Amino acid sequence: MNKIACAYVRISTEEQSTFSIDQQTDAVKKMALFHGYDLPDANIFIDEGFSAKTTKRPALNNMLAFCSAKKNNCTALIAYKIDRISRETLDYLGIMKNLAGYGVKFISCTESIEDSPSGEFL
Repeated sequence: MNKIACAYVRISTEEQSTFSIDQQTDAVKKMALFHGYDLPDANIFIDEGFSAKTTKRPALNNMLAFCSAKKNNCTALIAYKIDRISRETLDYLGIMKNLAGYGVKFISCTESIEDSPSGEFL
């Protein structure tokens, strides 16, 4: 059985030139390949023009629902940087706790962070 990943990509309007959707998408696809994950385009969740200061983002919530559904067999979430997920520490920790409960580890493309599904940092 192949390892399945999903990815989360986000830009807010003031950051569009710094971390474009295309740059982030390319990076998460390369990271998935590097780690041996299948990452279908349908598993890439994109929020354009949303701040990471809130969790009220459509693609973020769709991605979390996708991760929680066992039928999707998703075992990793890949993002360009932690701040694509959240800029609020408590929100980030809550999201990571939920992912760990689903058996999904977090992989950052640009930071030396790989979180295991048990919630322990490797």
